Amino acid sequence: MSYIWTFAPESKALLQSCLNAAGPQDESNKWFQKFGPQNLDLINKTIDTIVVNDSPEIDDKPATQENQDEDILNAAQEFLDPEIDIISKFGDLVENCKKTPKLLEDLAKNLPTATAEKLFKHILDTKDISRDFLTIFYKYFTPHYIRRENSRFCTEILLETYKKYPVHFKLAFKVILKDLEVQNTVVNDFILHLEPKNLTDLLEFISDLQLSSEQFCHNLFTILTAYKTCNKTDIIQNYILSYLKTYPDTCSSDKNFGKLMLAYLQNEKACKNKIDCELLEGIVERHKSPFKRPCLSILKEIKDGNL
Repeated sequence: MSYIWTFAPESKALLQSCLNAAGPQDESNKWFQKFGPQNLDLINKTIDTIVVNDSPEIDDKPATQENQDEDILNAAQEFLDPEIDIISKFGDLVENCKKTPKLLEDLAKNLPTATAEKLFKHILDTKDISRDFLTIFYKYFTPHYIRRENSRFCTEILLETYKKYPVHFKLAFKVILKDLEVQNTVVNDFILHLEPKNLTDLLEFISDLQLSSEQFCHNLFTILTAYKTCNKTDIIQNYILSYLKTYPDTCSSDKNFGKLMLAYLQNEKACKNKIDCELLEGIVERHKSPFKRPCLSILKEIKDGNL
């Protein structure tokens, strides 16, 4: 496309004076040698009008969120067809999802329950599935499906994934713990099936997630349940103490926070660890649940024992 640019009448005199002031052509100038005198001739001939050739037009419209969402919905329809066995299309599913991982979110929200369960079982029973696909499946599909279903089958999925794909389990578990819309039932049920050593490993993993205050409160019962049964390593104790110091006001009336304080203090007393009683007294004093009193009693026993 060409655009016609014209000089304003009041600019023509200035343009002409600039051209007149220009020095004579220097034929040794590399620029002049490359482009020649025709450019000067063009300027002299087009004082009134300059034609500028634009770059070729591009017809493709940039992708927008709306376009992307529409593409995902269209791609999902192939696998949402109730007449289609999704396992027979598994190869296509893998390739499509590797190109568009967000497709898995849409499928997690819309696949019939029986179809989704069939897909989970196929993935857990099949060997040599693409690791790239497993990564996006457990990051995008599993958390959204658990948010939607909150069923016993979801607990089984977490347990089986924990055993077979521990790395991919952590991808899903991280998203689940940080999603405030996921109900705790499935996660709590999952926790109850783990051995103390596994709970210790899991709590150490959670300690690295840097949960926000809202996420911590949302998962407080899960953390408490795991803590009561796990092997209480120094890492775990430091992790629990860090939360006791960080959220005493946020959780000042939460009985689960009171239970967590009590469990922590009971362990410190049993292990006869040296603790900062003054710091912990300040935390306990700000608490308002019925667990405040037994926490203060344990602190007093620890202090008396240190005399």
